[in-house]
Amino acid sequence: MKKRSSIRHWYTQRDWDRAVGWGKVPPEYSKPHQPKTYKYEEIFEDIPGDDEYILLNIPEEVLTSMGWKEGDTLKVSSDSYSITLEKEEDDPESILFKE
Repeated sequence: MKKRSSIRHWYTQRDWDRAVGWGKVPPEYSKPHQPKTYKYEEIFEDIPGDDEYILLNIPEEVLTSMGWKEGDTLKVSSDSYSITLEKEEDDPESILFKE
């Protein structure tokens, strides 16, 4: 059986404050990103009067954690099981995020 290591290579903000005493945890020392799954009903809604398209509501926690804001251009890709959003820099083919 594989033994699990008890040594962490990341910090919570609380741990960082205790160890360093100031500042925010740098990305290279932050807890690794854990993918979040949302239910369809949590992020999609019908657009009144539009039977062809639906509205994708990006949760506030995603906007904050990704550093996205109104006016950012997002690249949207999908497969049968998921949708991936990535911030694009100056790409006219991408979708413009608006609140």
